[in-house]
Amino acid sequence: MNGFWCGRSIFVTGCTGLLGSWLVQELCDRGGTVIGLIRDRVPQSRFFQEGLDRHLVSITGSVENYGIKTILKQVCKRYNLWELKEFKFIP
Repeated sequence: MNGFWCGRSIFVTGCTGLLGSWLVQELCDRGGTVIGLIRDRVPQSRFFQEGLDRHLVSITGSVENYGIKTILKQVCKRYNLWELKEFKFIP
């Protein structure tokens, strides 16, 4: 499989939500390695119903508890991803 996402590691927050589940599926289909932050396990969500949890590295946690910068730094270090130099929220 060729393409931009093939072989890349991608961190996704909100992966169990409606949009996040579609994003995870698409990134996995395109050959990406998805690392997903899961706040709540909701068995009836599309994410779990479609078995997407079996296609990514999942991390249980909450952005609200730790802050996005802290979580990103930990994920980058643990999974040997790109170094976090700058992060901006885009409304």
